[in-house]
Amino acid sequence: MPVRVGSEMMIESPGFDPFPQRDLGFDQLCMTRPLIESVVRRFLQQQANITLQPSCRVTRLLAADDRTTVVGVRCEMLGGGSQEIAADLVVDASSRGTLTLELLDQLGTPRPEEEEIGADIGYATGTFEIPQALSRDRLGVIHRPTAESGRSAMISPIENNCWHVGLNAVHYEKPPESLDDFKAFLKSLRTLTIYNAVKDAVLVGSIHRFRLPGSTRRRSRRLRIFRPVSW
Repeated sequence: MPVRVGSEMMIESPGFDPFPQRDLGFDQLCMTRPLIESVVRRFLQQQANITLQPSCRVTRLLAADDRTTVVGVRCEMLGGGSQEIAADLVVDASSRGTLTLELLDQLGTPRPEEEEIGADIGYATGTFEIPQALSRDRLGVIHRPTAESGRSAMISPIENNCWHVGLNAVHYEKPPESLDDFKAFLKSLRTLTIYNAVKDAVLVGSIHRFRLPGSTRRRSRRLRIFRPVSW
């Protein structure tokens, strides 16, 4: 769903509710993660030199006998059993790098130095049907928090004529789990813009909650166990 940044996406900031409306000359594409992943998968399937391995999960990185190179992965299959796949290059794209850390543990190698920046963010998301009678002058809203409350929210259109609504809280405040608490959180914001949009909207599915205690950075480049890759 394309949204024109600056003109169709309202921004509410402390002291600017809303921020002056202007067309910034480019669009923001709003969609759900499952849609993005399905589109990427569809394009990958059209590439003759790419093979997708469905219904399996990588559970371990396999190291060479000299303990300096990763030579493959071990996968667990959805229907049971496992298999090992050899590879010249393995990319750990498991988000938190758990597989790489577990490999270092298995090899008896110290983990890389870590630096964690505390975020203390809790957030919740919900999908709502867009009411037919609602004006489409504004397709989305970003509500930025004040320093005192730390509460913020965002609403943006996604596929299937729905809204994605997300809200954030800081300082270990627990994000709401029920629909009533979700709406009460929106009603507590500095403006009622997002609350008024969804107060009578139909929730699709359930409210999902998440926590981000901190952001961790690992200095993996300082590791000397693996040989550098030449391209």
